[in-house]
Amino acid sequence: MSLRKYCLLNTITLLFVAGIFFWSCRKERISPDWETNILAPFFSTRLNISNMAGDSIIQVNPDNSLKLVYSNTLYSFNPNEDAIAIPDTTVKTIYKISNLQLNDQVITYPFSLGRFCQQLGFAGSLIIGNNGNNMVINPLNDQQSGDELINATDFFQSANVIEGFIDITLLNGFPIDISNLVFQIRNQINNEVIAVETFTNLLSNTQQTKTINLAGKYVEGTLVGRIIDLDTPGSNGSNVLIDTSDAILVTLKAYDMVVDNALASFPAQNIIDEDQETQYQVSGGAKLKTIRVKSGTLQLKINSTVKEKTYFTYSMPSATGPNGELITLDESVPAYTGGLPSSVNRSIDLAGYTINMQGITGDTYNTFVNHLEVRIDSTGAPISISSDDSIYIDYGLIDIVPEYVSGYLGQQIVELGPDENTLALFQNIKDGILNIEDLDVNLEIVNRLGAEGRIKISKLESVRSTTNNAINLSSSELINTPILIQRATDNPLTPSVLSFNLNSTNSNIKNWLENVPDKIRYELNVFLNPFGNTASYGDFSYNDTRIDINMTAEMPLSLIASNLKFCDTIGFNLQSVNQLKQLKSGIFYLICDNKMPLKASVHLILLDEWNQPLLDLTNGSQLVAAGEPDVFCKVVEANRSIIELPVSEQQASLIQNARRAIITATFDTNQKPGCDGYLKIYDSNYLDCKLTGNFILKTKQE
Repeated sequence: MSLRKYCLLNTITLLFVAGIFFWSCRKERISPDWETNILAPFFSTRLNISNMAGDSIIQVNPDNSLKLVYSNTLYSFNPNEDAIAIPDTTVKTIYKISNLQLNDQVITYPFSLGRFCQQLGFAGSLIIGNNGNNMVINPLNDQQSGDELINATDFFQSANVIEGFIDITLLNGFPIDISNLVFQIRNQINNEVIAVETFTNLLSNTQQTKTINLAGKYVEGTLVGRIIDLDTPGSNGSNVLIDTSDAILVTLKAYDMVVDNALASFPAQNIIDEDQETQYQVSGGAKLKTIRVKSGTLQLKINSTVKEKTYFTYSMPSATGPNGELITLDESVPAYTGGLPSSVNRSIDLAGYTINMQGITGDTYNTFVNHLEVRIDSTGAPISISSDDSIYIDYGLIDIVPEYVSGYLGQQIVELGPDENTLALFQNIKDGILNIEDLDVNLEIVNRLGAEGRIKISKLESVRSTTNNAINLSSSELINTPILIQRATDNPLTPSVLSFNLNSTNSNIKNWLENVPDKIRYELNVFLNPFGNTASYGDFSYNDTRIDINMTAEMPLSLIASNLKFCDTIGFNLQSVNQLKQLKSGIFYLICDNKMPLKASVHLILLDEWNQPLLDLTNGSQLVAAGEPDVFCKVVEANRSIIELPVSEQQASLIQNARRAIITATFDTNQKPGCDGYLKIYDSNYLDCKLTGNFILKTKQE
């Protein structure tokens, strides 16, 4: 074998053996944890003077310094809620049936000669015996007839008459004259005499009429008519033809019958047609002429004891809609059959209606007018209706909210408080001491009510909730001094305004505001119309009428701060960054650029989804240096502070549950030579903070 071939063979053998050796020495493969460094930003925020100002307006002065302007209402009094509210009132009203009318009726009944002669004995028999013949009739005196039933039951069966008349007409159909006739009508059952009338010189074939007033009488449907005295000269010796069917014709005409109660066939008629006034008692002795309703209803409950189906029309003539429409409601009520009265309930929306509250005659107040008309149809069969039968109506003005009222709003003192309202001037300052160099404050009392008032403010405290420190405003012009406010004028509505300027000379307003209040505590009273009805019912009020106490404060932001604390809440959620779900450990960097003339301490706390503290990242407060001022104490360059916040593996697991972060900055005046007094705040001042991190993540290699 050649040397070349021998060396090649040895080389191949060596490589093969080495391959076996390395293969036999290879360890089993294990997936390791790889640590990866991640540098990531998480949030950034800016704190500036707007964080302090709350609802205030920040204005820039010509030198770019800032001025805080706050304008808001400290207290608002609505007299419609506290003084002249329209109470829910239900008035029970009874409408008695009146003018219950019966139909006019005519009944004719003959008293024949034959029946009359049956009462005359022999003389009568002689006349009857000559029926169809001529004979002389002798004079007759003091003669009577028998009872003749007069049936008026188709008209009525009984009636207590309030007013009405019966005309009794006698037509002499006898062949002889009658010199005197006394005619009686009485009830058949109780025998009460209804009428006794005398007719004289009733010549043959002539008639006479007598009118009977039935007022106050009880009249039955079956009457008894009787001639209780008849005198006649006879035929004066002359022969007259005897016809026993000749008769004295009695005609009864009942008319204008108005009854208190009756069992009768009633015609179709109005049984009630009446205006009625409903008066309200409004608080404070108010006497209202007009109410324009913003919202509310008229509730009606109608009960009837009338034993016939009734038809009613309810109207409210004192109420007019925005387009002149009137309130009218037509309904029917079933006949009363005993037990509970027949009933109907209805509700009428009064929104937009104007109600005249001056009654029927127009010279009263707090009074509206209702009109009720109740009708029955012709009953046909007799029914019993009485004036004791009534329509009962419950009227209720419910949940009335006036859009506008006019009249006299009354004279009353309304006590308001002690109570408190929030004050948003420094709503974002959580703690600390603020010293303001200068300020200008105006308090205005604005009266939009069409009535005079007198206000007495006994307490107006600024309250700081964190310390519960309260400072009462002192001002000889404003506190514990009765203040007269003039009425507003209408068309257009023009409020009266009374202004008070407050400064350090005439009040303690500076201390009052430096208390950094988040609430005001007040106690006052309002005396409406202290001098009475001076406007002669010319007061007015709208639904949104207010008597307001407004404050306008202007404060140049030149201040001294001590432990002045601001907060900002920021979203924070590592779960939204997929690669950070396996956070192991690392460092947060809180980078703060402070261009405020105030040094700051920052505190960063992570919150869970329920806003509960989860982790104090800064472990207390960390110092941030103030911005660098120039010779005029104006900061021209931000000062950067980088705060390292180490995160352990245990803390990393908590951070995974964080959803928000709250950063608190506590400012203090930076005492530097030449800049140790009041410091102006400029529009360029701020504190910027951002959170970044350098983290080690755990990832498993597949």
